[in-house]
Amino acid sequence: SRGRLGVLTEVAVKVMPEVAAEATLVLSGLDARAAVAAMAAGLSSPFEVTGAAHDGARTLIRIEGFPDSVTYRAARLAEVLARWGTAEVVADRDESRAIWARVRDVASVHGRPGDVWRLSVRPSSAPEMLDRAGADRVLIDWGGGLLWLLVPEGTDLRARLGTYVGHATLVRASEATHVALGTQEPEAPGVAALTAGLRQAFDPRGLFVGGGG
Repeated sequence: SRGRLGVLTEVAVKVMPEVAAEATLVLSGLDARAAVAAMAAGLSSPFEVTGAAHDGARTLIRIEGFPDSVTYRAARLAEVLARWGTAEVVADRDESRAIWARVRDVASVHGRPGDVWRLSVRPSSAPEMLDRAGADRVLIDWGGGLLWLLVPEGTDLRARLGTYVGHATLVRASEATHVALGTQEPEAPGVAALTAGLRQAFDPRGLFVGGGG
């Protein structure tokens, strides 16, 4: 929660069966704009794409299901994506899972100096946001709706982006930077007042004030 106080009144857990087969189509050499377009084409296709990401060097699109279905859909999806190049199909389930584990863990920024920001934006606006951000490293997930950015320490990314629709969360930085810039996207005045009232009601002793932005 990064210091945000929340109240859960009901929790439902949905258990899904493990997929029998998985394949990842890999396109190389695309810039962010072309990658977002390719991911949008995959996600809007009838081939049940379950993941779409771009790590700066490769554009990744995942299909899951029964083996015969995955093989068929991967071949058809490669035809849809042909305008962006020839897609390599990673058909081994373990290899494909390893690719997506790195996406999930944002492994491309591990061990690299700098601050890490997480942006939730409209996929269509992702290329423009990346142009403004000028990040050292970029990972695009959710077909362009989620951006992970590595920037120099202390960078006020929100100020650099200017006006935008979305949320920018400071995930990894020094404590001083978290205090100076705020971890979470600043709330509108009315929402901030409501949050303050709820916090006072549920947390009068201020036990959950850290990292709230």
